[in-house]
Amino acid sequence: MHPTRILHRAALPRTKPALLLATKWNEKHDPTGWWISEKYDGVRAYWDSKAQKMVSRLGNVFGVPEWFTRDLPKDMDLDGELWGGYGAFSRTVSVVKTLKQNQMTLPTWSCLTYQIFDTPTKDPFETRLVLLKKYMANIHARHLCLVDYRQCTSREDLREELERVERRGGEGIMLRRAGSLYIGKRDASLRKLKKGLDAECVVVGYEEGKGRNEGVVGSLKCRLENDKVFWLGSGLTDEDRKCPPPIGSVVTFRFMEWTKEGIPRHPSFVGVRIDYDPDAGTDTSMDAAMDVGTNVEMDTIASASVNTEQSTRHVQVDTNANANEDRPPEPEAKTRIPATMSMTSTHFKSTSMN
Repeated sequence: MHPTRILHRAALPRTKPALLLATKWNEKHDPTGWWISEKYDGVRAYWDSKAQKMVSRLGNVFGVPEWFTRDLPKDMDLDGELWGGYGAFSRTVSVVKTLKQNQMTLPTWSCLTYQIFDTPTKDPFETRLVLLKKYMANIHARHLCLVDYRQCTSREDLREELERVERRGGEGIMLRRAGSLYIGKRDASLRKLKKGLDAECVVVGYEEGKGRNEGVVGSLKCRLENDKVFWLGSGLTDEDRKCPPPIGSVVTFRFMEWTKEGIPRHPSFVGVRIDYDPDAGTDTSMDAAMDVGTNVEMDTIASASVNTEQSTRHVQVDTNANANEDRPPEPEAKTRIPATMSMTSTHFKSTSMN
């Protein structure tokens, strides 16, 4: 085993990239002439060509293997999405959020692609697209992909394209205004369109399951940005119930609509976010979860040692990284409910939702 040194994640230096962020599409607008592309449900990733590093929305450096970034440019930054395929958001997160990977037991970077959709130059979008196509013309790596763009011809065209994307399991459509610039903040020149709603919340507790889910997590107790609390159980897999997102994690859920009380109707769990930017307003992550400790309810887990383990996450940095640079990184283990812990009301608390 190579010697390692332990660093607290918050201590790692980072520079948050100035990304162009989307607003929601208003169906009253005419999409004719807008550039449209598929919206990929993955993890936002920015290629810093000067530093030769791939970073998250918060500026955290991904533990990317050398082969994955070998063909990325040395003189052009890229904006894109790390994507593991349709319905594979959780698998994507399990790969990108950690520094090492056991190829024999867990998914590796080989199951991901980098879906490139922009380059942050000062040029209009059409010029940026030409630059991207010129770069990709000489790239033959299968995991590096340029998102397909075309200009929308009508409202009906947009509706049909959304239906095509959803039929193959896609999340939705992205729209870019013709001639628009890359503005490093949320801007109306970039829009997103998808059916249904999604949002983020912080996990603050657990409720034990019943019937076949007895002894494991039945629902996650979650807190919204408006401080409303609700239970999130639909969408959790058997593995999620055995190894639930740690207290303080930020998770994404989909739902039908908001109630008058500000609670999501028919929420369904999607996955843990690792690319949340609290300043951006609408997306969410593990990084943000580290800053919500004072708001997290720890009343559902009795063991102080478990609380300590979950609230002080660390990452291992291999001091002999060069020897392993071609090995995909190994995801950190999920926080499991210890096998020695009896699943009783001492550990699960079914709080009434007032």
